[in-house]
Amino acid sequence: MSRLYVLCVALLSVAQTGVARPYRPNVLFDLDLGDTSTMFTYFPDNWRPNPEPGNSWWATTFQDAPATYVPGMVGPGAAAHYVEVPDSGPRIVVEASTLSFVGRGVTVHGRQNATWAPDSAGISGADPALDAPIGWYINHEREAVTRYADDTLFRTDNMSFAYNSIMFEPRRGLLALTTATVMTGMIAEAATLDQVPLRVEPFVSNGNINPLFEKTGEWKVEDHIGGVGGQDRIAYDHAVSSGTDAVLKAKLPPSTTFLILNGTTGPDYDKLYVDIQPPPPLTPKSYTYITTRDKWVSKSILYFTPLDPTFNYTLTLAPAINSSVSLHSLTLYSGVGIGNDTTKAFGGLGTTDHQGAKITPPKKHVNKGAIIGGVVGGVLGVLLLAILGFWAIRTHRRKHTSPLRFERAEDMQATPFIAAPATQSHGTTTAFASASQEKAALRHPYDTVRQNNGYLDVAGSSSGPSSSGGPSRDFDTASSSSGSRNARPSLPPGASQR
Repeated sequence: MSRLYVLCVALLSVAQTGVARPYRPNVLFDLDLGDTSTMFTYFPDNWRPNPEPGNSWWATTFQDAPATYVPGMVGPGAAAHYVEVPDSGPRIVVEASTLSFVGRGVTVHGRQNATWAPDSAGISGADPALDAPIGWYINHEREAVTRYADDTLFRTDNMSFAYNSIMFEPRRGLLALTTATVMTGMIAEAATLDQVPLRVEPFVSNGNINPLFEKTGEWKVEDHIGGVGGQDRIAYDHAVSSGTDAVLKAKLPPSTTFLILNGTTGPDYDKLYVDIQPPPPLTPKSYTYITTRDKWVSKSILYFTPLDPTFNYTLTLAPAINSSVSLHSLTLYSGVGIGNDTTKAFGGLGTTDHQGAKITPPKKHVNKGAIIGGVVGGVLGVLLLAILGFWAIRTHRRKHTSPLRFERAEDMQATPFIAAPATQSHGTTTAFASASQEKAALRHPYDTVRQNNGYLDVAGSSSGPSSSGGPSRDFDTASSSSGSRNARPSLPPGASQR
């Protein structure tokens, strides 16, 4: 008893001093973020009002962009953000883009056509990094410049698993950014990612806001995007805020270990406020994301974060004052259960639909004795669970002496948001057409395109996350054990398989 008392006091002291509790994911995987994701921040972005002359503005383009743009069009095909920086002359602002995420590495994909100095040496020869066409920074520290082949702009895989940020600064020439592959992870009982129970919860159910979300203020339901400028309407249920008091709140299912928020970016949308209580183990408890993107409407991953499966979380979503946001669905993973096990702790799994997850089974295996009790909380109830987990792990290790092996992220891939067939084309392309009429003649220097732009096509997909078009029964109750897992479609031609 005295040993337990000492452990309780020690753990409580750590929580009270504000030291971050450890987070050790046992299931690691890749997550592709398209350039339209709000996890990216661009400056200066050409949606901003009254652009200053002489600035180089980030703009959005799409692979199959038509010659004539009409407001409200959906961006067709693979997307890219691009900026063109003059080789000389005054620069009013410094162009930059940042990406903040939880993970241990990231690969940024795109193309640039600026001239590199011989042997990466600068003009002065004093600091080659300063004369490279792109400057890179990791957590605000300047990174050594490396010239990569193919469509890779930057890569790092030796970061601590934490909340990290990268920033890149285009210095001259034309730069186009397509995707970022984040090496992230979660804590789960399952041995591999394809065994982790998955659930997709829509914000719209049967033509109304999903009753699982507590609604405040004005929200309207829209059933399509596009349908202007000769473009067909694309069936797409989403909730759009209207007014300054719009809020959606939900208690996440117990044992939720990873969350992905899917929504829409475009010129009519603005800042999205995301709040999670209690705070996630690594990400800020609340953050504001800019969902405005130049001209085109696009389906995007708005936010993701690993969670502690021993905690019960409440998610709050709201637009900034006098702004509007568009929300589509939540992709939720459970830390409890393996394979198609629909545990009471997590509720039912949605049936196959095109908003499901693309999961590629891993090539390597992990000890199936992975236990989620290694994460310590800061309240007394969680302390008790942590103590029980501690003794359970100790007992388990006596029976199984083999060490826990983490899966390599590059052996698998998850793409949790899949677009309607009319919005994504397959294969490769030789060039991107400009998204803006002013730069209609500009062609991007691409010879290949990475197609996993945060979503994939699935031919013949259904229109909702359940066969009835309705939501799961409830976040806190179990559905029938016969519920099927979400779709695992094959990659389209031209997509990368890792």
